[in-house]
Amino acid sequence: MKYCPKCRNEYREGIDVCPDCGETLLEGELTEEVLVPIYFGDEEQMNLLKDYLEYNNIMSGKVSHNEKDDVYELSVSQNDREQSMKLVSVFIRQEIERAEDEGEIDETDVEPVSPYIDNREKAADNRSSGWTLLFVGTVGLIFFILCMTGVINLSLGDSVLFYIVMIAFMIFMIVSGIISFINAKKLMGAAKTDSDLRSSILDFVEENLKAEDIDAKIDMTDNLNPEEKFFSRSALIKSAINEKFVNLDQGFLDSLIDETIYEKVFSD
Repeated sequence: MKYCPKCRNEYREGIDVCPDCGETLLEGELTEEVLVPIYFGDEEQMNLLKDYLEYNNIMSGKVSHNEKDDVYELSVSQNDREQSMKLVSVFIRQEIERAEDEGEIDETDVEPVSPYIDNREKAADNRSSGWTLLFVGTVGLIFFILCMTGVINLSLGDSVLFYIVMIAFMIFMIVSGIISFINAKKLMGAAKTDSDLRSSILDFVEENLKAEDIDAKIDMTDNLNPEEKFFSRSALIKSAINEKFVNLDQGFLDSLIDETIYEKVFSD
């Protein structure tokens, strides 16, 4: 059995050249190929990128769904990775230029993106909510118990049902406050994990991602405007980090790249 080293199609004996790729066929068994993710997005965008790679004779592309992060990944073979990243940056730039020329980019049509909030901020918000709920619930519970027992007269007559409902509501607020404190404690633990992960990523970036190496993978034959350059560079940085650190929260990674990593790598 023979197979094509580029598109990995198998052929019977007697065929020496792949009719699709023009590559010389190799003898032997076709082994399973290890794929590495190079870009993330929605399904339609990833399939367009895959078609674009195939148009440029990169046949190893595969689109899969990452259920954890609810995004689609475009992966290629390790041998095709470097050339694929160059083609991806070209494709993105062409899509931006096409959209601008056709007037498809309209700020009024763009849905606002919620900023990533780290676990430390979430913990602080939960703690603050917890104190508020506990205070209001406790004061309210005491107040309505005193009203119900006649210590405080609200002139509501003998409205026992009203007091029962309000007391139940105050108890609900107290329980919610306790839950908020429990969530805050969990989030602080997650924040510690995020901090350790952030340090590991920054160490990896400092040791492995150099500005000149990233720019070498971008097609610089045309002058890129600052927005296009930032987008292409960020995509390459994101791909390299995702390859090293699997199952990252993509919001966490985007925030880290925008706020820290990009400036760290391209400090000039």
